This record gives sequence, C-alpha cells and structure tokens, in this order.
Amino acid sequence: MKNTAILKKTKVLFFNAYVLTHMMSLYNYDATKHATVAEDDKARVKDAAHQLLLSVCCSFKFGICFGNKAGGLAQR
Repeated sequence: MKNTAILKKTKVLFFNAYVLTHMMSLYNYDATKHATVAEDDKARVKDAAHQLLLSVCCSFKFGICFGNKAGGLAQR
C-alpha cells in the first residue's frame, strides 16, 4: 500500500466500491463459524481491516484520496 511506485490511478481502480465494501465487511467478521479461531484473532482481523481502510481512504500520499491544493472552498 505504501509503495510510491504504484500510481494513484491504479490504486483507485483496484480499491473500487466492490472491494472496499468487502473490506468493510471484515468489521463484522464472525469467528464463531470457525471453531479454531480465538477472540484475539477476531480482534486482530478487525484491527487489520481498520488500519488498511485508514491507509486507503484517508491518506493523501499513499491512499486513494486526492488533496485539493487550491484550498477547500476553491472552485475550478
């Protein structure tokens, strides 16, 4: 994710609405379906999904967000 050699356009195409929706579904990860999965693992899955979504959706440098260099209220 933090590879600056990957173009932002490529990241936007990869992290489309379909992929992001499935990543968000990890917040509702149900570890009870698997008898061998502990509660700690359930929390780790949620935390890893949260950290990845933060990187993808909130980072101007590494994510899919575009910064507005002209200011928040500027018009084109």
